[in-house]
Amino acid sequence: MRAAITSDLHLGGLDDPVQARFADWVDGLDVDELVLLGDVFDAWWGYAGVVQARYLTALAALVRFRRRGGRVVHVAGNHDFHQGRALSEVLGVRTVADRHLVAVGRRRLLCAHGDGWGANARYRLARAVLRSRAFAGAMVLLGPGRAERFLDALSRRSRGEPGDVEALRTAQVAAARAALRRTGADAAVAGHLHAARLHRVPEGAVVQLGDWSAGPSWVEADETGIALWGPSPAGPRRVDAWTWRD
Repeated sequence: MRAAITSDLHLGGLDDPVQARFADWVDGLDVDELVLLGDVFDAWWGYAGVVQARYLTALAALVRFRRRGGRVVHVAGNHDFHQGRALSEVLGVRTVADRHLVAVGRRRLLCAHGDGWGANARYRLARAVLRSRAFAGAMVLLGPGRAERFLDALSRRSRGEPGDVEALRTAQVAAARAALRRTGADAAVAGHLHAARLHRVPEGAVVQLGDWSAGPSWVEADETGIALWGPSPAGPRRVDAWTWRD
């Protein structure tokens, strides 16, 4: 069993070079499971029966991956948390609201977008409002066209408030370690911070994914361990690796 895990592509329209890069990357994958840890789409609201045309290049690559026999799991991020039925029913992607356990042999890898790990009270309140029934009702009234424009504006505003990345990184690692203790998983993978790093901790390992602004960033997991990959001028390179503990 081999898995690839990535996040934070923040895909734009069909002319977005990251979308073409992602499609090429997916077409070259040789793994059993592809886990998308949220914010794959910069602004996505899953209306019933609606497949957003501006993401067709990426979505077609996921369909091709599934036709090769691979499984695709999408874990909700803070930009694409309302996945809707289009991903699951039309494209055959398994959608998960919070976290996903990847089983690699006898090892378990706990995967989450990570925006809820170590978040402060202000962020937790905003997150609760956006995921409330009232907000969902408002999105229904807006309809796909106006909702797309509204979400685009909301996305631009959120990118303007990055916060203290190192403080957020520390809080996220602490929360991930607590989740490892609760679940008994061997390692954890999170996105959201756009800053890649592999941490060796007493509970196992915590991996924080980078974004795709400079090139592909992902984790590969197999029965020997996990490897963090990132971009370089010469192409993707292995940044760090960790072997499962006995």
